[in-house]
Amino acid sequence: MFCSTVLRGWTLEADEELIRSTESLAKEAGVKLLSGTRLEFEQKHCKRWAVGGHTASEGYGRYLVLCALNLLISKSVLPCVDLGKLTATPHGRELHSLKRLLFSELRGTTVQANGPMGSQVKVPLKRQSATACREAGSCDTDGSQMLFAQAAKKCTDPGAFRRSGQNWQEQPFSVAYEGEPGVDQGGLYRDFLDAITEELMSPQLPVLVPTANQTTNAGEHRDTWVLNPSLEAGTGSPGERMLLFLGRLMGLCLLRGDILPLNLPSSFWKCLQGEDVGLEDLEAIDIAAANSVRMLRQPALLGIDADSFHDTFPDLRYVVEDSANQRRELMEGGADRPVTFQDAPRYADLMLATRLVESERQLVVVRNGLREVALMSSWALWPWQSLEERVVGVTHIDIALLRKKTVYEGYDREHVIVQRFWESMGSFTQDDLRSFLHFVWGRSRLPPEASDKWGAGFKISRASRTDMLPLAHTCFFQLELPEYDTLEIMKERLLFAINNCISMAIA
Repeated sequence: MFCSTVLRGWTLEADEELIRSTESLAKEAGVKLLSGTRLEFEQKHCKRWAVGGHTASEGYGRYLVLCALNLLISKSVLPCVDLGKLTATPHGRELHSLKRLLFSELRGTTVQANGPMGSQVKVPLKRQSATACREAGSCDTDGSQMLFAQAAKKCTDPGAFRRSGQNWQEQPFSVAYEGEPGVDQGGLYRDFLDAITEELMSPQLPVLVPTANQTTNAGEHRDTWVLNPSLEAGTGSPGERMLLFLGRLMGLCLLRGDILPLNLPSSFWKCLQGEDVGLEDLEAIDIAAANSVRMLRQPALLGIDADSFHDTFPDLRYVVEDSANQRRELMEGGADRPVTFQDAPRYADLMLATRLVESERQLVVVRNGLREVALMSSWALWPWQSLEERVVGVTHIDIALLRKKTVYEGYDREHVIVQRFWESMGSFTQDDLRSFLHFVWGRSRLPPEASDKWGAGFKISRASRTDMLPLAHTCFFQLELPEYDTLEIMKERLLFAINNCISMAIA
């Protein structure tokens, strides 16, 4: 009975929930999960063991199974596997398939640099060039006008991206805008990362294109972008330079805890991490294409037979349109070969396979840039979700997490002004919160809770005057907060400041 309840009926999602709960309990108890010391089953923690519709005793039994699996892998499998070439051997491929069942302690959370650290690069940028390109509605195909493209030309040494120190003097590059005041002590650098993120997700750069779901306003994930499958990525091309720069930026996010808040689909992260992709990943970027795959795999279920197939799909050929609206042949001479009723399932499978790897050439360059900076073996065991979170940050701004990471100067956490501040924050939309975070820290997403990027935390200090707007110090993640008399005044002044006071002169 014990074996049947702890070995069967468990989904990956339930296992992942159990692992999160287990790691939380272990942290509270000061227990290392791979030390051989087991967590004790206590009645007060029953709710935390009961996950995925299973009872607490079943959850605890499953924990013992997962613990045994992780210990076995740690002692007997890892010593025999080259994590830099994880899928090259049978043992490595088996380990790769079990990544989601591994404890964080085994996966590793610290990323190592892939080579020696280089010198900091000074990056002078011309904001006017980027503004002119944007106002003209042009696409910077030669990689010279937008801020991202300008920086890609300047930052060509992978060693600079391996600078992992948290001090502003140790950041990979320092940013200066031509004709603008401001000394980069971290604020301009973070502001630059947010600015180039906006550029990448715009028509002004050729690196990414909007998904079909975004352009047709259909399906889910309508705000995502994919690598442009039509971008020339050959050696020495502007496209290769920009893709390498993107990969290196992702590498420094892994090393330093910086955030590059891009909206990229699951298929990007899975392919980057070497994980399998499927129909659900196509649906996340192009629901119409995914529905076509389903329909053509089993046309008879929709009442379509051999006689009516041609009438339903009169011009269907072995061709598919990718995210850049390019027509791709699914086989040699495919544009001239009609799809028959009997061939429909094969066509559907070819269509799915082609769409899922349509940007493979571009992805290889991004992956190369990432691997130049961050040693692959130190993140090879992460599931794709962990890789995504480490690069783009936590999409949803969690006020409870921000509050947990806050320290006070001149106030204490129970002060009426502090309570008024958090009540105001609780009334803000996610867009307002992103603007607030950019105002006080020069970024639009929070790092993961355990990230070193939090430093000393968010500081709220008492302002010297009450007749002023809230004042931010982006370098130090600090807000000078006046003692406003009412909640309404607090909200009004905060919203005005975050939406209008965006100068980065003291950065």
